[in-house]
Amino acid sequence: MKSFFLSLFLLSFFTLGKALSIKRISPNAEISLLTCYPGYESWQAYGHSAVRIKDDSFDIVFNYGTFDFSVPNFNSKFLRGKLPYALSINDFDVFMEEYQLENRTVLEQTINLSIKKKQKIYNFLIWNAQPENREYYYDFVYNNCCTKIRDLFEAQLKPLQYKDAPKITLRKMLDPYNDYNEWQDLGIDLLLGARLDKVPDQYEKMFLPIDLQNAFDLTPNLVEKENTLFEAKIMPAPFVKITPGLVFWVLFIGLLIFAIRRGNGIPFGKIGPFIILFATGLVGSILLFMWFGTDHLCTKINLNLLWAMPLNLFFAFFVFKPKLPNIISHFLRFYRILLILVLIFWVLIPQQFHQSLIPILLIIILFISTILPLQNEKVIK
Repeated sequence: MKSFFLSLFLLSFFTLGKALSIKRISPNAEISLLTCYPGYESWQAYGHSAVRIKDDSFDIVFNYGTFDFSVPNFNSKFLRGKLPYALSINDFDVFMEEYQLENRTVLEQTINLSIKKKQKIYNFLIWNAQPENREYYYDFVYNNCCTKIRDLFEAQLKPLQYKDAPKITLRKMLDPYNDYNEWQDLGIDLLLGARLDKVPDQYEKMFLPIDLQNAFDLTPNLVEKENTLFEAKIMPAPFVKITPGLVFWVLFIGLLIFAIRRGNGIPFGKIGPFIILFATGLVGSILLFMWFGTDHLCTKINLNLLWAMPLNLFFAFFVFKPKLPNIISHFLRFYRILLILVLIFWVLIPQQFHQSLIPILLIIILFISTILPLQNEKVIK
């Protein structure tokens, strides 16, 4: 999938205007699927797909992964899922140069088509690339550079195949792409909600470039020939030694030892509980906004809100009072029980949480437990 942050409106010698001037392609024309393999940068993590059309007088790439940084309110629109992506036409050599510079493998599958079907696909892509037709609203799973190509070929040809595919969730399909970067994996698991934990059908599986490539391979008589246009040089994958699991477990164990050694009272003072409640409330507020304030389908129904409660952002300030109001005290007891239940029923929750969140939940429970007993003592006195 093309980077969220990369704009590819390249002005090559083959412009849309020139493409529009060619009404019919020759019998020698070839149409192929280009699969650009993942790189190690976050925006390269899942790869990219595009369609190449090569004829006697031109060699161009139709690219659904482009957007324009000059769009007004770019950051706001991107965050809210209202940033228009577009189909652009690029010169093939210019397109390839980028992936060679990024050292990313590019594989080509030439599609077995009659001249009539080639013309039909060419006509559609030229129509789709016109300014009034080229824009669409991107969705990470349901409307991206892969799904647009999948829909194009399924509409113009026949259903693609995805035989013998493992029955795993969409989230688990993404996991291998984040193996080298646990922090990125944590971000995905935090932001993307329960929709990502459904087992997709054959059609929905083709939202990732390599899976779309596999579907083309498995569809009988579809791929005429396959060719590796560029083979990436073998480079050692970046290894992040400081993973979120390591950081959070070390933090929890350190805080637990400190609390035990300090004994009674509030070992962390009031600033500790304030920070943890404020931070979880802030995370919860962001998740709530991504659910209700954006058009992203996969950020909705996010059960991380069971532990990252937006109300914590407000309740955190009551920690500094000499005595907690009863409603805050009752809320914190309920919150602590809820966190314990989340840990107990971890594997039964219909959304996969990142494993590194276990020590985070334990830290929240620890902080809440250190302030509630003292409040009880004051009430008794």
